[in-house]
Amino acid sequence: MILRFLAPLLALALLASSLHAENDPPGFIIKNEIIPSPSAPGAIAPQLVNAPDGTVYLLWLEPAPSHRIAVRFARFDATKRTWSSVRTISEGMDKDVPKNQTPRLAVLADCTLIALWYPSRDLALTATSTNGGLSWSAPCVLNRPLHFVEDPTLQPLPDGRVLTAWIEPGQANHALLARILETTAPAVVVDETVSAGSAPALATFPDGSALLAYRGQTAGGVHDIRTARFDDGKWDAPATLNLDGWKPASPPRDGPALTARGPHIAAAWFTAAGGARINVSVSGNAGFQWLAPGRVDDTAPLGRIGLVLLDDGSQLVSWVERVQNEPVILLRRISPRGTLSVPVMLARTVYGPPPQLARVKDSTTTPAQLLLTYLQPASGLATLTTRLITLPDAASLAEIDPCDCEPSPEDLRGYAVKGGIVAIDAVHSTLQLDHGNIPGVLKAATTTLKASPEVLRTLQPGQTLLARIERIGPDWTIFNVHILASPR
Repeated sequence: MILRFLAPLLALALLASSLHAENDPPGFIIKNEIIPSPSAPGAIAPQLVNAPDGTVYLLWLEPAPSHRIAVRFARFDATKRTWSSVRTISEGMDKDVPKNQTPRLAVLADCTLIALWYPSRDLALTATSTNGGLSWSAPCVLNRPLHFVEDPTLQPLPDGRVLTAWIEPGQANHALLARILETTAPAVVVDETVSAGSAPALATFPDGSALLAYRGQTAGGVHDIRTARFDDGKWDAPATLNLDGWKPASPPRDGPALTARGPHIAAAWFTAAGGARINVSVSGNAGFQWLAPGRVDDTAPLGRIGLVLLDDGSQLVSWVERVQNEPVILLRRISPRGTLSVPVMLARTVYGPPPQLARVKDSTTTPAQLLLTYLQPASGLATLTTRLITLPDAASLAEIDPCDCEPSPEDLRGYAVKGGIVAIDAVHSTLQLDHGNIPGVLKAATTTLKASPEVLRTLQPGQTLLARIERIGPDWTIFNVHILASPR
């Protein structure tokens, strides 16, 4: 069985090398290690969640006494390369709850945990833990009576609130709803006609806004990806991310993936318009504009996408591909210039829930690492498996700069800003800058910024400048300052 499986994989690797080697960066050889899973036999529905500090949590379901299902989680210790002790959210979940009513977990900046799960098919509950999951608050009901919650997603906002969105099935149409947890405000209908069974994805930005990506549905049967923006407590009208024009015979069971770093955001999705493919698109301004999507799959993609965005702008995309009629998980790197690496195989999997991909650490000083969780085929029940993926070091991934015009590291730090100097405080090493909107980062306002004495000595009120800013602790710091000449 092993030899039968390895032969087509070797052929796939050789084919991929011959197709892509001419345009690839120098090599993409990863280290792929199994990390013992904290789950019990029979575990299903794994979910990986990143905390604001980068810590990765694993959430899953497993059999519990009295023919019920338990919702459990563990935290990954990146130093020890192992999972923490297992903690339980609930042991009273109905075993007949549908697969698209999977529990979710969100982690706040102060390590508060917010959990969402289903004790029965028609009831969704949320609860909070402030002690790492040792105990939980009394649960609150999320949904309206007689209204189902399917494919939920949770994301914390920078102010500590938690935004959630889900699909509510209807007789004629399925709607996408959203609300802020821990409030009495009712849910808002974001889109009245969405595709059933395709889970939405949610990303939040430093300025308190958020972007929701999901699969819409038109009266003509088109199931393309849409986005909707949450800003200042309101949802903007939905917009189509890309006009694929996909008209499937039945509703797809594969939603988009979304990941953000500051205002930079990437989206990946499956479409079969003109043939099955995995598309990836990126935006540098919190999703206000998107680049034309590029295809990243190889030959026979099934979807079920994972997506990670690194600080250097590169994207790591995982998906399930059919190889010799067996589903395997492939990984590919897209460089900041858009160059595709040769795809590498991570593991065999099963036809079922999508594998999960999460960032453990970035490549600033050491090679970047990812966690992968999925269901691995076995002679009996599929086994919940976790793997630690270590990428090549940054030097081996560096691309040749043909024009010697690559930006310096300082040019890539933080975010660009343009504004007028209102006041300077040399005693506290600050200046006040009246600036425009920086999408996903800061609203248009007058902001107090930290600055070095060397920078302040060159400035005076009334000047207009171009610079970069970054958040260091609680303060915004300005650097790389260029004064704009006053018009004559």
